[in-house]
Amino acid sequence: MPAPRIALDAFGGDDCPRVELQAAVGAARAGIDILLVGDEALLRPALDEALADDEDVAQRIRIRNAAGRIEMADKASVAIRGKADASMPTAFDA
Repeated sequence: MPAPRIALDAFGGDDCPRVELQAAVGAARAGIDILLVGDEALLRPALDEALADDEDVAQRIRIRNAAGRIEMADKASVAIRGKADASMPTAFDA
């Protein structure tokens, strides 16, 4: 049976991506494949640091680059349609 897979918006919270990275690593350690969605230039160094000595877990986490972000002030319906390159709609598409 294949491992469960989850797409995770790495820029969906207040203290992003710290908490999202912790969740992704914890889920990967539990055997879940994770697709982290967000700005890869910010995610890659933090993820590499978190997984420095854990190649097995690192193989369970991939990053899909999404350059944009939906901000708190953005109306959800407008942001989803108008910011197609943001992490949230990219995660939905995944």
